[in-house]
Amino acid sequence: MIVIGNILLVLYAFFTLKILEKVSNGKFFYLLLYIIFFLPLYTVFQSLIYLCFKNEILIDTIKFSKDIILYFSFFILLFGKKGSILNRKFHLSFLDKLMLLFFVHILIYLIAPIGDATFLLKAIYAKNLFLIPALYYVGRNISLSEAEWNSTVAIFKSLVLIIFSFAVVEFIFSTHFHSLVEYSEYNLAINNFYPEGNYDLAWTFENVNGKPRYAAFFSNPLALSASLLCYISIFFSELFFSNKKIIFYILITSIIFYLAFSRSPILGALLIFTVFIVISKSFKWLLYGLFIFIISFLSISFFASDDFLYYLEDTFYFVEPSSLGHLFEWIQSIISIYENPFGIGLTKSGNALSVIDDAKVGGENQFLIFGVQLGVIFMIIYILIILKSIINGFKTFEYSKIVSNKKIGLTLFLLKIGLVIPALTSNIEIYLFVSLFSWLLVGINENIYNKIIVHDSL
Repeated sequence: MIVIGNILLVLYAFFTLKILEKVSNGKFFYLLLYIIFFLPLYTVFQSLIYLCFKNEILIDTIKFSKDIILYFSFFILLFGKKGSILNRKFHLSFLDKLMLLFFVHILIYLIAPIGDATFLLKAIYAKNLFLIPALYYVGRNISLSEAEWNSTVAIFKSLVLIIFSFAVVEFIFSTHFHSLVEYSEYNLAINNFYPEGNYDLAWTFENVNGKPRYAAFFSNPLALSASLLCYISIFFSELFFSNKKIIFYILITSIIFYLAFSRSPILGALLIFTVFIVISKSFKWLLYGLFIFIISFLSISFFASDDFLYYLEDTFYFVEPSSLGHLFEWIQSIISIYENPFGIGLTKSGNALSVIDDAKVGGENQFLIFGVQLGVIFMIIYILIILKSIINGFKTFEYSKIVSNKKIGLTLFLLKIGLVIPALTSNIEIYLFVSLFSWLLVGINENIYNKIIVHDSL
């Protein structure tokens, strides 16, 4: 195992140094590649390294290297240009100003003595939140060529096949890949998280009826399901521009959704499909969708177990334990926001590692999590950022004259709409790949959109 571990570390070191080299030379497409390739593997890779070496310092080094790459890209753009930053003129759009407010608000709550969390815990939590405006700023200052966007699509197509292969093998052998890499031991040693559930992993790896949910090489099935929204948004964007071969990849993605089976991302995917039908004005796809729905409904009705049917019924009526848990935490969060409209401080809500379970309030709704911690004003800023991102994505799709830019705008538009439902039922911003890919894409689209406004040529 040590030999395997050494090989993995050498490969990762080479990969990291290559990314830093490319970014330092202004080739920020490689940052996108890092996000796409490594962040889905982030947790499982750490588990593998811990399995090989049982060394917490190595794990901390991997975590630190991730932050170095992400923040290095930000600082290269901020300070790497000629001339003092103080003499530089910034032409801020409305979305830029909202992101600046987002950053300043977090900074104030980090420095101010709000809440009872230690400064270290608040700093760790704030560090991850700061990645949202940082990645947005990086995207805001870069452009993707048509070749780079086509390469991104090709990479997503290849990766979804790999994810599908992993998940299908897990399903056939009824074995979680995470069990093979001793994920539970890693989670206990590094995160102080004791194994739970029938599979000695975590409750997220199974449904309420005890049936397994699979995660391939993502951190858990919920992260995989949410990440698939990034994939399916790109695939539907390609489909809009008559890439009929992409239907195969949409079907593959749909099967993975079933194997991971997280309800809110599935609903998010259905919402993406519905919006796609509306904007494409193609009732042919509506007929295909209805056909698939009818087949699925009949299959569930005649072949699904009674436990699964009861599970769906209880979910619909909000009497299933998981749904009740969501409802309880929403009510808890709303009460906290009502009593403390300016928030109770960082780390006081949600499911991030720096949040202490015994002291947290709510945690199953991204909007309410921000409202509990940072107040109503910050929650409104976050909602406005999402709404403006959706609007500008659609405007780029509608007004751009370059096909690859139109695809970027449509992908962003579909993705941010699809992520709204998971955001209502989870701490969606803790899923690194989903969060950072989407916010980098928001910045890239904003760059295109503002050039359209000024030059009317993109």
